[in-house]
Amino acid sequence: MENKTQKDSGILAIEKLVRRLDPEPPHPFQVRKNAMALFDALLSIHRMGHEDRRLLEAAALLHDLGHRVSPRAHHKHSRDLVLAMNLTGFSRNESLIIACIARYHRKAHPKSTHPVYSELSGSDQQRVCRLAGILRIADGLDRSHSASCKRINAEHKRITSR
Repeated sequence: MENKTQKDSGILAIEKLVRRLDPEPPHPFQVRKNAMALFDALLSIHRMGHEDRRLLEAAALLHDLGHRVSPRAHHKHSRDLVLAMNLTGFSRNESLIIACIARYHRKAHPKSTHPVYSELSGSDQQRVCRLAGILRIADGLDRSHSASCKRINAEHKRITSR
């Protein structure tokens, strides 16, 4: 088991890559912060684990890489760039999941006919849907790219019918 104070080598490699390639590096780091806070705050609802959190972290950092190719379709280009990379510390299947989470951070929702997403197992498709939803919110919280969101709190209340 990895020491909690020791940074994940795969995430460190992605951080280095993002600093070099992302057109606006502060934004993906803020989106990662937002995504991790949301993931942690909603843990009692989604009940996903450490590996899911790690995949979300990677996708949050990589979600805007495609801006260099095309701002309008950057979500699709981010997917393609992630797939073209050999992400250190991530398996091929994990890279597919990360690519899909980055792909679905905006615009269309996943469909079984979409390339890459259709290659995933049913359980991995569910992971993508849940994690991409968190990433959509995290990215939206930094829409201005000004890191204006300083802290995230979430509360889950059951609504009972009368």
